[in-house]
Order: sequence, then C-alpha cells, then structure tokens
Amino acid sequence: MEVFGQCGDITAIRKSKKNFCHIRFAEEPTVDKALFLSGYRIRLGSSTDKKDTGRLHVDFAQARDDLYEWECRQRMLAREERHRRKMEEDRLRPPSPPPIVHYSEHECSQLGDKIKDDGKFPDAVRVLLTWLERGEVNRRNANNFYSMIQSSNSHIRRLIGEKSQHEKEMEEAKDKFKTALAGIVAQFEQIVSVFQAASKQKAWDHFSKAQRKNLDMWRKQAE
Repeated sequence: MEVFGQCGDITAIRKSKKNFCHIRFAEEPTVDKALFLSGYRIRLGSSTDKKDTGRLHVDFAQARDDLYEWECRQRMLAREERHRRKMEEDRLRPPSPPPIVHYSEHECSQLGDKIKDDGKFPDAVRVLLTWLERGEVNRRNANNFYSMIQSSNSHIRRLIGEKSQHEKEMEEAKDKFKTALAGIVAQFEQIVSVFQAASKQKAWDHFSKAQRKNLDMWRKQAE
C-alpha cells in the first residue's frame, strides 16, 4: 500500500499465499505508473534480513471485472451512437403523409364535400387519386367518382384566377423593386459626384495628406 499508493487510488488488494498479490486501481492510467516500479529493490519495514528484501516484479493482469466493465462501457457507447444516429435520421426524414382511408360509401360522401372545399382540396384530391389507382371504381359507384372528378375540374377556374393574381403581384413587386433600385443608384451617383467635386484642385489642396488618402479610398469604394 505504501509503495503502490503513490501511483494512484487503490480500490482493492487481493493477497495470495504464493508470494504475490493483485492490486486494483481506480483509474486505468495509474496501472502504467505502477508498471514502472518493476525491478526496484524494496525492504519490508525496518528489517535488514535478506529474506525481507528483494526486487519488485510488477506485471499487468487482465481482471475479468475490468473486461466486463470495458465491454459494458463499449456497449453503452454503441447504444448512444445508434440513438444519436437515429435521432439525426428522424430529424432529416420528411414527414410521412397520412394513410389513405379505404373506400366506402360513407368515406366517398365525405370526400365529395372535402373536394369542393378550397382548403381541403389538396388532401382530398390525393385520396381520390389513390382510390382511382387502386381500382375502386365499378359500375355501382361510377357516378360518385364522376361527381368527384367533376368537382376537381371545377377548381381549375379558381387556380387560374390565383395564378393570375400572383403574377399581378409579382409584376407589381418587380416595378416596386425597379423604382427602389433606381433611387438607390441615384443616391450612389450623388455620393460619387461629391467625391469627384472634392477631388478637384480648388478643394483638394485644402485637405491634409491623411484626409486625401481617406477621400480617395472612399471614392473608390463608392464607385
């Protein structure tokens, strides 16, 4: 304990009757320090008898407890890495669309009302498309499907109107941008004109060398 305690905290010492013992340290780096003690001559207590002195032999012994702890730690790190990777994949994965309901007379009646609603039309027409692709149409419900398709067609006029409105807003935004940009450019030109006027001889000679340097740099930036 006196010799090896200097290397670090000791958690357990297990002595053997065959003139050796196992020492368990609290931290792994401490084991490397203890290995450097191998080969040193030690004396037990104050005894000078030859039987109470000798060279110290230190070696590394892999304990089952250490290996088990290391394997548990590696499994924990692997679980944390898998969890982190899954969280990242879930964050980047686009949201799944809601499942499509199966066709029935009741669902068909409700879908017909949803298709006529401008706000519910995008989701409703997706259900109608799925039903058509699944082959849900038969002679008995063909009229119902025809009505829903007709309701879908009625949205074309609305969509054309919305498209025209957005195009009009876009043209107005373009005109607004052109007007604003022309005002910005005009102000830039005025600033450049100020620097050009300041660079003329009758004004330039009155500025100091440092001021001229700044004026020249500002003029280049503005240009």
